Amino acid sequence: MRRWGLLVALLAGLLPARVGAQAAAPTCDLRGALEYPLAGATINSGVPIAVEGWAIDRAAPSGTGILSVQAALDVPREEGGTAYVAWHTEARPDVAQQIGDQHYLFSGYRLDLPTTDLEVGPHTLYLAILTRCGWHTESRDVTVLPPGVTVA
Repeated sequence: MRRWGLLVALLAGLLPARVGAQAAAPTCDLRGALEYPLAGATINSGVPIAVEGWAIDRAAPSGTGILSVQAALDVPREEGGTAYVAWHTEARPDVAQQIGDQHYLFSGYRLDLPTTDLEVGPHTLYLAILTRCGWHTESRDVTVLPPGVTVA
């Protein structure tokens, strides 16, 4: 009779079960924009590449939902490239207004990538954004010019 009581209590949820249900995989709704540099931008050697934009995860339970923003040149961070961590605390009232939620006011990111050691010529910028669902990487081509050279 005692066994039946334990079974009834377990089924009623009064006792913890030994085997718990597996948590569902998180869902994410990544939104954002890599605003600078523009695709095909030219930068003079020695002048840092300003990487700017914004990112949010609309499905995150709190905050912007962005855990990290990193940039690398020529080799993506996931393939061993040197990753530079961006500040993801820039005020973006335009984004908060566009999304319709002041919760996303500090959704902007900014980073200055050094160019002093880069060879003159074409390079690829990789931007990686981390959410609960993993990394999302996009790329953009830029060209490094010799110091003082301008493109008309």
